[in-house]
Amino acid sequence: MSSVLGIVAAVAFGVLIVPCPDDSHQFGIDNTRWGSERGRIQNSSVGAEIMVAQADTGPVDEKHTGGSDARRRLIYNSDGDNMFLYKAYPMQPADVLGYVDEIGRAGATSLFISPNVGMNVNFPGKASEMLGARLSPAVAETIKDPAATKPGSLERTAVNLRALVDAGHDPLGLIVARAKEKGLETFLTFRLNEVHAVDESDSILLSRFWKEHPDWRIGKPGDALSSVYVQILGPRTHPVVGSWLPGGLNYAVPEVRQQRLAELRECCERYPIDGLDLDFQRFPMYFSPGKESENVAVMTGWMRDVRRMTREIGQERGRPVRLSVRIMALPEQNRAIGIDPIAWAKEGIVDFVTVSHYLRNDFPLPVREYRRVFPAGLPIYASIEVEPSKDTYRRIARWLWEDGADGLMVYNFFTTREGGKEPPFELLNELGDPRKLPPDQDVLLVLNKHEDTISFVNPRTLEPIAKIPTGPNPHEIVLSKDSRFAYLSNYAPPGNTVSVIDLVERKHVAQISTGEYSRIHGAAMAPDGKHAYFTAGQTGFVVEIDTQTNKVTRGIPTHGKISHMVLVSHDNKRLYTANIDTQNVSVIDRESGALITQIPCGKGCEGMAFTPDRKQLWALNQEGDSITIIDLATHTPVKTIPCPGKPVRIRFTLDGRRALVSSWTEKGEVVVLDVATLTEIKCLPVGSRAIGLELSPDGKHAFAGCEETDGVHVIDLDSLTVTGKFQTGNGSDSMAWWTPPN
Repeated sequence: MSSVLGIVAAVAFGVLIVPCPDDSHQFGIDNTRWGSERGRIQNSSVGAEIMVAQADTGPVDEKHTGGSDARRRLIYNSDGDNMFLYKAYPMQPADVLGYVDEIGRAGATSLFISPNVGMNVNFPGKASEMLGARLSPAVAETIKDPAATKPGSLERTAVNLRALVDAGHDPLGLIVARAKEKGLETFLTFRLNEVHAVDESDSILLSRFWKEHPDWRIGKPGDALSSVYVQILGPRTHPVVGSWLPGGLNYAVPEVRQQRLAELRECCERYPIDGLDLDFQRFPMYFSPGKESENVAVMTGWMRDVRRMTREIGQERGRPVRLSVRIMALPEQNRAIGIDPIAWAKEGIVDFVTVSHYLRNDFPLPVREYRRVFPAGLPIYASIEVEPSKDTYRRIARWLWEDGADGLMVYNFFTTREGGKEPPFELLNELGDPRKLPPDQDVLLVLNKHEDTISFVNPRTLEPIAKIPTGPNPHEIVLSKDSRFAYLSNYAPPGNTVSVIDLVERKHVAQISTGEYSRIHGAAMAPDGKHAYFTAGQTGFVVEIDTQTNKVTRGIPTHGKISHMVLVSHDNKRLYTANIDTQNVSVIDRESGALITQIPCGKGCEGMAFTPDRKQLWALNQEGDSITIIDLATHTPVKTIPCPGKPVRIRFTLDGRRALVSSWTEKGEVVVLDVATLTEIKCLPVGSRAIGLELSPDGKHAFAGCEETDGVHVIDLDSLTVTGKFQTGNGSDSMAWWTPPN
């Protein structure tokens, strides 16, 4: 990470290293029926673009027969500067080689190394400039001083690259040669529209070409982004990153495409690589907003030029130069930004694709969905962003393998060094082979509110593991941040207790008295895990419990009547309560307890949920047979849509495309809504008084608790059919997904 980047490092990526606490319960389910995994956004250094593909030379699945490239890979992605960041000036070739060796020792079979360091490169090029090539001799001399070039700084990269070149070495060539020596399949992975620091006119990351042609840019840094780019970047990417995108080069300009092709040609001609990878995810804007669809053919034509170039060079060498692309998380996002990888695959332009998120793992990549639209036999790989936990890596990997990936990519794996921690290289051998991954231990927890118990269920076999007593009439459940304890609201009159369950020991270990605050119902955990919140419905308060002491710290008035459910905002700043009798949602400042506003909703406002992009709150009006959609930026209702059948609970699919709503009617249904069009897709009959909803972390199944039929119904979210039912006890209701702690 570069100190030159300033805001880039500290703001854009520093915030991303912090895991999103409210996702911890949504990770990991792997089994013979479904896969697993959600992850959390992480930090990324300026040039995190090496891909290592672990290939298995053994037989591949019969369903994936795509020729010589249809083999198991683990793709390790390394950017263009992390191998030059940390060694003291002047860096020696042996220092570089060690960074390649550690990848090979970990079991990787392919190295995809990025030549990019910002818009410049890590070798003395002609079509491109090497990072720091235009530093004045005086400045270059100054930053050789260790006091001026801290380990991990961009200046350290610049002087080390120069030192290697001055000593007669090609920095990138050292990496490629060593990778080949170690038997690694070697690709160069090129960031097609680098925009790091485009808001800093003096940054050494900016190229001469970019500076000299401002009229060939998409727009200006800070220009408004259309929804597709916001969606691709996701809710956890700092706004400064999004502000860079319009500062990129516009591929509608012929000279831009010609320049990039020249740079790619230089890479392919200069190095004896096995292939070229085009990273469309760094950064995912290529045309002026609104002009993407009319330029799809332009980009496809340019891709033909690239393919023609790689074939020419391959013919000259007597062996192919393969071409791969790194594309968006969802199929529709590709054409929305002006690229068409499906057409490229059908035309034979690309040899394989890697599906990827942008700096996060917040929903499982839809490999199976991509498999349906790509030509049969095309190898499809899936990317995993850097994660703080080995178990999280394993859970993501299990799901992706189960969903049919031909192999995996680990992206930004090396960036733990930015925090002084070595990457867990020993993990790569497991990730690259599904047979080596340890079995999943996840459990579905189900509250049986009419018999005062909690059931532990194996979500793969749908068989009960255990059932233990709770407090009276347990209604809602939240888990502690360390996944050790569950907190349950006890609703039976007087309803002034919260049960604490030791999930590891499977014991009821505490009953927290809430005193005057009665009829405890809705439950939520603060993102930092320090406090749990429960509604005291009839008394109009939110009760705050310190999870370290298990003591009530305060009661916060909601200013509403029959406050039923409670949510905590993702930034931990606000509480939201759904108030049945006053037909509104209270917005409360969490720290002060002051009421910010009350948002009018509909009759019987009860269940609610944030959309995955954190832009809206959907509140269910049980008696009004409707849903009020609330804009979280303004705290105003923007639309009310019909939803017949006493809607009581809502969950969004992990990709945010659909909403599932349980109907608390005699016949019991789960309504599936299209979030984009706000229309009903399907109404699935389940059991009487459907209420509790939970999703498997792989996004493939939903579970609906039906309190009057003593059962939980299983919904296949791919086919939207009810595929099973299992019994837990009297009054199956609220559920939670539990990943046992290490």
